[in-house]
Amino acid sequence: MFLQSTQDAFHCEAILLAGNNAVGDFNVKHYKGKFNVYQRTYVITVNEKNRVLYRFLYFQMLKSLKKFKALSVGTGTKFLKLGMIKDLEIELPSLDEQQRIVSTMDAVREETDTSPPSTNANSPPWTI
Repeated sequence: MFLQSTQDAFHCEAILLAGNNAVGDFNVKHYKGKFNVYQRTYVITVNEKNRVLYRFLYFQMLKSLKKFKALSVGTGTKFLKLGMIKDLEIELPSLDEQQRIVSTMDAVREETDTSPPSTNANSPPWTI
């Protein structure tokens, strides 16, 4: 049986960080709209929107996933504690520079998401 909430706990723009995973491979998403989360999912919102762009913060969180994996605790399931996230230091360039970085990163992601897998002489061809 699948249980589904009939009410949304959040209606905002946020960075969602899954705070537990069997091997510490955490997931981060940038989302805007109505949503719910379950235990150990961190909802990160920006208080000072004149200082940081959500999309910039998203890419900074992606960049930090290796660090989070190294810091995670637990034996059966690795998890993050709130303090680990709060202690993360992110350098904030100007909003114009953040936008330039975001535009570049989004363009690269779009290109790599739509490109067919490349092959070379040392790798087998893809079979579909």
